[in-house]
Amino acid sequence: MGPKAPGGDWAGLLAARDEVKHGAAKKVDPDDPAVHLRVLTEDWRAFEGKLSRPQQGLASELRETRNTWAHDGKRTTSTDDAYRALDTMERLLQAVGAPDEADEVRRLRTDMQRSAYESQARKTSHAMVEAAIFDGKGLKPWREVITPHVDVISGDFSASEFAADLHMVSRGEGSEEYVDPVEFFRRTYLTTGLRDLMTRAVKRIGGDANASPIVNLQTNFGGGKTHSMLALYHLFSGTSLGEFPQEVQELVEATATPLPKPRSVGWCWWATT
Repeated sequence: MGPKAPGGDWAGLLAARDEVKHGAAKKVDPDDPAVHLRVLTEDWRAFEGKLSRPQQGLASELRETRNTWAHDGKRTTSTDDAYRALDTMERLLQAVGAPDEADEVRRLRTDMQRSAYESQARKTSHAMVEAAIFDGKGLKPWREVITPHVDVISGDFSASEFAADLHMVSRGEGSEEYVDPVEFFRRTYLTTGLRDLMTRAVKRIGGDANASPIVNLQTNFGGGKTHSMLALYHLFSGTSLGEFPQEVQELVEATATPLPKPRSVGWCWWATT
């Protein structure tokens, strides 16, 4: 704009023009982006050969966006409009030869897009859960899905019963659900990890040299290390496979290895907490 204005003072020229047009003097700030957008749209002939008409049209769009935002008492805009404005800013900055500033706007646009996506994902997930809960066809209260054991319902149990002790079990001491092999597996849910451990043990003791000879049980405190060792202890206790629950029978049969007969073995184990 400098070469087009007398003395190079293009901001002063705009101020004088405004005074003639509106009858009031008003200072024009040459560093105000709103002024830049106005110049690009109203004095577009000064940029012929520098910017194409479609590129100057980007300034018109941003000027309208700015005015809408400025005249909104809440100073808010929708996510879609904000994304559109940032994209237009980036394109205009590239057109005027400001690649660094364009990259900065691109980062803002990308961050906003990511935040909008995460917010929408949370809303969608929440809505799906609510729909599943309240439409009567999805998730049910856990009390309708499972029935707690009678001693849990009645509150008639001892907390010590939940602390398994491998040594005590080997001596036949403790509650029935830990000492009796059949009752133990009837009360035990076979997780993926426990299934894998039992499968390896059956194969190894059954003579499969490719099965793991050593298994490192790494869990947090209360993660099931002792319970896992109890499962192996009872599995090879001499109890007939047919006496175990169906789930245990199917697991052993799937290994294609007969359940080995019990032998005296030494246990070597470490428990980490």
